[in-house]
Amino acid sequence: MDNNHVDITWVEARELDKALAKDYIMTSFARERPDSLPPEKRGSLEPFTEAAIQELFIPGPTAQPDEPVTHPLWWINKTLRRAMDQHFSELQTAVRDTVAMPQIPADKRTIQTQLLRSARDALNRGM
Repeated sequence: MDNNHVDITWVEARELDKALAKDYIMTSFARERPDSLPPEKRGSLEPFTEAAIQELFIPGPTAQPDEPVTHPLWWINKTLRRAMDQHFSELQTAVRDTVAMPQIPADKRTIQTQLLRSARDALNRGM
């Protein structure tokens, strides 16, 4: 690259439906998790619940009745990241207020539907 030339690559990826998104999430998590975890933990949706992922694919007001709900990969990543950031912030507060993580109820250790809905809605509003 010189001062007058910038190389740019444009990748146009297809949008993901629910099945492809779940596969993408589980594969991505498995790559990032330690090899010492059992295989069923490495490739799981945790900390997301199945219902939370389902929330991403509920048809909105502009959805066509005969077409599956799909989203671009960047949108899925951004929505999941926002939900995870909020979840970890809530966990930090909970851990400060308790002695150990196992004392936090299981439903508070996972990302539930309401948190993902909140992240999705905030991004859709441009926040």
